This record gives sequence, structure tokens and C-alpha cells, in this order.
Amino acid sequence: MIRHFQVNVETLTPLHIGTGQTLLKDFDYAVHNRRTYRLNLLRLAETLYDRDPKLLDLLQARPPAELLNKVELSEDSEFVRYVLAGEPEGRELREQIKDPQDRVYLPGSSLKGALRTVLAWHGWRSLGLPGLDRLVAREHPAKFAAQHVEQRIFGRDPNHDLLRALRIADSSPLANRGEGLRLEVVKVWTERGAGVPITVEAVSEGVRFSLEASVDGPLFSDWAKRREGFHLPHPNWLQELGKIASQRALERINEERRVWQHVLKSAAINPYDRVDRATRAKMDAQQLGFPLQLGFGTGWCGMTIGTPLKEDPGFRTVYQRFRLGRGPGKRGVVKPEDFPSSRRVVVRGADVLPLGWVWVEWKELTS
Repeated sequence: MIRHFQVNVETLTPLHIGTGQTLLKDFDYAVHNRRTYRLNLLRLAETLYDRDPKLLDLLQARPPAELLNKVELSEDSEFVRYVLAGEPEGRELREQIKDPQDRVYLPGSSLKGALRTVLAWHGWRSLGLPGLDRLVAREHPAKFAAQHVEQRIFGRDPNHDLLRALRIADSSPLANRGEGLRLEVVKVWTERGAGVPITVEAVSEGVRFSLEASVDGPLFSDWAKRREGFHLPHPNWLQELGKIASQRALERINEERRVWQHVLKSAAINPYDRVDRATRAKMDAQQLGFPLQLGFGTGWCGMTIGTPLKEDPGFRTVYQRFRLGRGPGKRGVVKPEDFPSSRRVVVRGADVLPLGWVWVEWKELTS
């Protein structure tokens, strides 16, 4: 009735799933001896208050890092939450999502969102939908422009949405505070090279997360067909999830390799060569699972149906209507066939890596 799955996710390239918070140097973190110390501001405020309530005024007058002696900057200090090797470029750092004990975990919603995009790609190709210019309602604002497309693929409303049957819990956190994290410099890469850097906390390559998932079989049953608001479409899509995800990933990897080879040629090494090698090594070892990209840096191709949309005759109309090739500060307009014209990547010296590629093992549990 309800099928249960053990899901193991291993990072192949750096993964950043942000909180939306930007950390500031000397306020949220301190740098000393090429190490970055995430400060425990609550503990610092409590200590100052215990010494003298008037000392709290110091936190408003001076950056917290200036109130600490260098000897207090250590992994064992009560004023330090965790420590990362290296230091950010600039004075800002984008925070990685963690639990209240600063332990890294993988949100189930991030994995489910990436799988939804995979299934949207499959649905667009397998259902033979009408052209984009007929599917996208002209009266809808940009935020809801693709709503009708999603309804045709997944179901007419949330009660009939295919992904209602799929539940993915958050992973167990890693054992220690800050474990698995490193600082990464991310740049927007175009045919002219790399842009202004931003620094992020990111999960390193080779980190493994364990999650639990389930598929609610009764929502596809004859019983559900007889009850309004229960029956869901396309049960075979969830049964073939691994195969569909593999097809989508291999298509994307090949397309990205082509883009980097012929368009974004200023990188010394094609970033997707590493993803391709890592993926093929898993497949050659007959390791059950599939590659997937999720989190920050997946870009337009990773968060939409991607290339199949560009193949649609109506794409040019949609492209012009929603001004897709016009970003802030851009000179001119990117042609539809060249869109998207940039990628966010991790830059480590001469090495360039795409963000967010993982290997997903999806194993059904038997009672």
C-alpha cells in the first residue's frame, strides 16, 4: 500500500543550499590565521550581560569580533559556533542551511523539488503537449505563467498533483558542528570569463546524507478513482523515477559539456568533464542510483524543463513576452538560441566546478 524507500545522497560537486542570510565579517564571523570563525553572538551577549548589563552597549558600538581576544578564537571557545579553513573573498558570506546545533543536513524539500523538475521534463516530452504559445496564458503574470503547463503535467490542483503521493523527509544531520562544510568562491561565468566573486558555505564533495521517502500507493488505486480529490495521474512515473532521472541528467550533462566547449570557452578545463567522469564511474561500477543537480547554481536549465522548451516553436514568443534575455546591467539582449548565456560555478584557482551535482541511491525497503 505505502512503499518505503531508503535514499542515500552523495555530493559529486560542491552543494550550497542557502538560508537566504548573508553573514558579515566581524559581525557574524571573524577571520584569524587563514581560518573563519562563525561567532556565537548570543553567548557573547549573555557573557557581557553577566559581567555588567551596561557592557551590552558595546555590541551596538563595536563589531563583536573586536570584543574578542585572539586566544578566544578557537574551536573550543564558547564564543565560536564552528570553524572553517580559509577566509571569504570580500566581507560577506552566504550561509548554508543547518539544524539548530549547526549540523549540516539535506532538506527533503530540496531533493523533492529537483525530482519535480525531472518529472516535468519527462511529462513535457511524453505527453505531447501543445506548443508553449498556446499553453502559456497571456493574462497571467510571469510568476504564474507556467501554471497551466504544470497542471497539464502533474494534475489540475494540489489535491490531484502527482507529487502529493511522494514524501521525502529531511536527512539526518552530520555528526558535528560545521562538519562537511568548506568555503567556496562562486562566480558567474560568461564567454568573456568570470564575474565578481561571492563566497558561500558549501558541502564538500564526497559527503553522504541519508533520508527516508515513501510513495502513497492508495492514491493511485481503484478506491481513489471512485472518490473526488484522491486519484492521481501517472503512477508509473514514480515507479520509473530512477530511469527518468538518469535520462534527464545525462542529457543535461552532455548539453552542458557542449555549451562549455563551444560557448563558455574561457575555462582551461571543461567543468562538466569531472561530472561526466564521476557519473560514469558510478554507472560502470553498477552502483544503483542516478545523478541529479539541486540547490544554488542549478540555473535556468536546472530549475525548468530546459532545452526541450527551447526546441518548441512557441519559445521565441514566450521569450520575448517575459523578456528572458534581459538581466540587470546587461548590455543588449541575449538571443533565444543562446539563452542562458552564463553559469554559476565554483572557482578554485584554475579549477572550475559546477554546483550541486549529487548521486542519489533510491532503494525500496521490504518488510
